[in-house]
Amino acid sequence: MPTRELTLTRTFDAPQQLVWDAYTVPEQLARWWGPQGLHTPVEKITVDLREGGAFNLTMVDGEGNEYPSEMTIRSLRPIDELVYGWGGQRGLGGGEITVTLSDDGGKTRLVQHFVGEATDEMFPMMEQGTNEQLDKLVALLSS
Repeated sequence: MPTRELTLTRTFDAPQQLVWDAYTVPEQLARWWGPQGLHTPVEKITVDLREGGAFNLTMVDGEGNEYPSEMTIRSLRPIDELVYGWGGQRGLGGGEITVTLSDDGGKTRLVQHFVGEATDEMFPMMEQGTNEQLDKLVALLSS
């Protein structure tokens, strides 16, 4: 499986702490995690906010099909950076995502960087789904 990289950037009209909480508090994650057509119920989220802690989320589609992601927090610097990764699952080999948050003149700049293995079929779907997911987060933090 080829190794791929994907970097996505968004700027939120929200303080950095609020964006950090959206990524690390299950009740907040449940409000935006997943691409269009999928949602992530709060009872399907586990966040153990420490190095080596679980970062598990199960997305659910309209028919009740579940798409679990079992990940581990590899490192974190509260409100600045969250790194989580996983072994192989559903068209992805091992991978890691680094979420970096920084102050941008009173707004928060988010850079999300993926590096890992992904099939030719899975990579474009992952890119589209991640963009849709981040768009949901922009909408949440703009309301």
